[in-house]
Amino acid sequence: DLTNCGEIGFYTETTYKEKQNRNQRMYELDEDLCNTLVMGYDAPLRFKIAKEWRLMKEGKANVPVNPYEHFEET
Repeated sequence: DLTNCGEIGFYTETTYKEKQNRNQRMYELDEDLCNTLVMGYDAPLRFKIAKEWRLMKEGKANVPVNPYEHFEET
């Protein structure tokens, strides 16, 4: 069951067994939320960076176009 954390991302709360065979709470985070937690800026900025990185990896990012890319000087 994925939980929407608003603008922050998605996570699933599960459990795991520790060495003493007791159940402990565990959170499975999506890639954007994981990246957000490991970056050191403010939370909204961290999320924007993580999301942009994922979009770049998928080839869907808003990459600025170079208007001079195919320009030939005469």
